[in-house]
Amino acid sequence: MVLPDIAFDDEVIKSTQLIRNWGHWATKAANHPVTIMYKDNPIILISRRHISELNKKLHYTSLIFNFCQGIIEGEADKNSSLPWVTYLSDDLREELAKELIDAYRKSDAIDDWSILQDTIDDWKATAEIESNPNLAKALLAEEDPSKYVEIKD
Repeated sequence: MVLPDIAFDDEVIKSTQLIRNWGHWATKAANHPVTIMYKDNPIILISRRHISELNKKLHYTSLIFNFCQGIIEGEADKNSSLPWVTYLSDDLREELAKELIDAYRKSDAIDDWSILQDTIDDWKATAEIESNPNLAKALLAEEDPSKYVEIKD
């Protein structure tokens, strides 16, 4: 029998083991993938949640890799994964790259991709402001405090 590469830190079992003790292996596969060898072909029993997490990681890994590759090649503005970076200066793009990598590491460490998505959303808002000088001017304008409206509880 040829054993598959162990990609998920999984257990490798024979199909006969699965048939004899389906409940045990299904319960185990809910938390960790199980590889079943069927006629020398590895078949993975894996939860939808685990696949979803792997897909998120793949999506964000590809996005970060493509963006950073663009930075290295000096073509970050041609990056289709983050098209709004065209409105950022070179210095801001480098800062963005550092923050994306940091947010990626944090997200990956705790399997919470909202950290990275929040970073992307914040930088997208920054790019929107950078793209519209009138908007930036309006947001940064000092207002007359006497025109503030008091909010009462």
